[in-house]
Amino acid sequence: MTLPNVDLMKAMPKDFAIEAKCLTLEALQKLHAIAALETDWTSQDMQELRRALGKFIGLIDAQILCAIYKQFPDLNDLPEEEGSQKSS
Repeated sequence: MTLPNVDLMKAMPKDFAIEAKCLTLEALQKLHAIAALETDWTSQDMQELRRALGKFIGLIDAQILCAIYKQFPDLNDLPEEEGSQKSS
């Protein structure tokens, strides 16, 4: 599953980008919270769930946040070494 091409988001208004960033970060926090609910990931079903969570977290980060930060680098408030979203 892939999300819309990053180029489709080039014309987003800044106020939209700010709100989208906040909602996206909230969604990522909730996905991370799902992963934190379980400590035993040994069953195949739980491993598949963990793998799916990781894929979705990666897609959201790479496709949505990177698109926002590419168009509005000033919205990326993570230090360069901590953030996986690069504006270049």
